[in-house]
Amino acid sequence: MRTSFILAACILVSAVGTSAAEERAWFLSARSLTQVAVTNNGGTWLPVMRLDLPEHYPWQPIAFDGGRYLVWGAYRPEAYVLVRYDTRTREIALFPSLSIQNNMWTAVDRVNDRLVVLDTASIYVLDVANLRVLGSVPTPITPLGFDAVSLGVANGLIFIGHHPLYWDHGRTFVLDATSGALLQTVEGVWQVEVARDESRVYLQGQGDVQGTAMVQVWDPRTLTTIATVTTDRFIDIIGGVVVSTIVALQGETIEVRAHEPTTLDIVYSAVVPLPYYPYSLELVEPSPGSPIVLRTGTCVGFSCHSCIRVYDRATLSFVRELWDAPFDVPGSRLVMIAPPDAPTNLRAEVVDGGIQLAWNPPPDVGDYEIAAGSERGVYNMGTVRTGGAAYLRVSGVPTGTYYVRVRAINELGSAYSAELRVDVP
Repeated sequence: MRTSFILAACILVSAVGTSAAEERAWFLSARSLTQVAVTNNGGTWLPVMRLDLPEHYPWQPIAFDGGRYLVWGAYRPEAYVLVRYDTRTREIALFPSLSIQNNMWTAVDRVNDRLVVLDTASIYVLDVANLRVLGSVPTPITPLGFDAVSLGVANGLIFIGHHPLYWDHGRTFVLDATSGALLQTVEGVWQVEVARDESRVYLQGQGDVQGTAMVQVWDPRTLTTIATVTTDRFIDIIGGVVVSTIVALQGETIEVRAHEPTTLDIVYSAVVPLPYYPYSLELVEPSPGSPIVLRTGTCVGFSCHSCIRVYDRATLSFVRELWDAPFDVPGSRLVMIAPPDAPTNLRAEVVDGGIQLAWNPPPDVGDYEIAAGSERGVYNMGTVRTGGAAYLRVSGVPTGTYYVRVRAINELGSAYSAELRVDVP
């Protein structure tokens, strides 16, 4: 699972896991990849494996895709190249024939398992699994050094927020992800956040001179505004939760607030102490059950350190603290993963004696397994893997009634969909 945001010059990590006994975290740094096992009560953070990246690349972690692939960018003179790490085979591969200009922003298309990359010249849509560039179009913006730029994908649309600081007002461009056609321009907003299920897109901008934020809640299916709300600060999407954070002026505490998705009313608030005034904070999305984790970078005098502080999710009581853990190097990126959610909306279409199955894919899935049977709850006709595709076509199916279900699988576990009855006439 993955999502993070930058707060001022800082990174705070809050991770909340599933009911499984163990989650895992990837630490992506400029020179290595380390996987860490995490128990749900926060009791252990044990390195599981480490991979040193090629020394001649100054790697920069930029994206996490599909639960199976990690992606880095390597900056060479005047351009970036992209590299993919396969968590199943542990192989590193370079994206061929791709050279991205300086200044790069990325977003993950979760539904189609694509990576969208924006640079100063173009928008690229990448097939991460097959290391292919599916298409590119010229970017509608020309960002300079101090611009605010954000990127999001929902319902086959690309949302690009742009605010050329100090000399123009902000706006958001909405483009078709397939053709690159510009569909709409929304004035006055430039910070894009997309709900995990893509049911809402949040476009944010300055509310007034008092420092408030104006948030427009959009339906990406109809490109209409559901609500417009004024709040005291910008919101972020962490997992399925809409949150905002406030760091105390003296840097001793941080307040984390959960909001109702449409009205943005505050439904939960917690104040958590910080170890020292941080220069960096990171918040990684929660999933129900595991601890809250504050990850900070702190400098005292000429000495700089990183720290992980673990808190119990229910009581916010302190569990443990790790300073300068070998896997938590400054500048690394933390990505929490967990066993997958179950596939939903399993459906079948019978065409010419064959069956086409499809379902709504949950995030962070490496593969799917279809099981079929002749009776309800009995899968006596075998199983088949799809290789990660969220559909399966089977031809030459005899007349009869079949019962099928699909299992989502990643390296930490699996989850089954509801059973579906299929009648073949």
